Amino acid sequence: MPFQDGGIPQNIMIHTFDDSRVERENFPKYTNWYEEEGNTQIFKLHPGDCNTRNERKYCRIEAHTKLQMKKGELHEFTGTYNIVKCEEEVCIFQVFNSSVVHPQLYIKLLKNGELWYQSRGNSDGKIASHVLKKDFTLHVKDDGNKWQLFFNGNKIAEGPHQEKGLETVCEFRWGIKIIK
Repeated sequence: MPFQDGGIPQNIMIHTFDDSRVERENFPKYTNWYEEEGNTQIFKLHPGDCNTRNERKYCRIEAHTKLQMKKGELHEFTGTYNIVKCEEEVCIFQVFNSSVVHPQLYIKLLKNGELWYQSRGNSDGKIASHVLKKDFTLHVKDDGNKWQLFFNGNKIAEGPHQEKGLETVCEFRWGIKIIK
């Protein structure tokens, strides 16, 4: 996934099948699943990969920010994706509320190439069809109270966060998380 402005953020971690908070200096241990080339991140899962970190069944390889975004702070994510194949339903992006361990915005890709968003307490929506093997850009704005989702420059949806506590802390996550 190439980044548009300024390359790959350096202040990130990866969440893998065996560790949820892998620091950058340990990324070389995971080159079979995660690589960086120029301003492009490459996420890979392989047949037989499974989660060994906890009781959850499904595997993942995701990057995530270390921003710990607080209410009232506007943060933005922009990434251009090109997904070559999708053999299982996967999540490719989350605004994740780490205070209560819930995603606030969840973007999933179905095996048939349809892209959908889900948001806790809001209606789900279809973003696009036939996105496999094509570039598409996701842009998300989030201020801890409300998120906005853009697809290829067009605003698709917006919605409020469900958890509204003063100590709400969110982060962006992107990559591949098998969900079915």
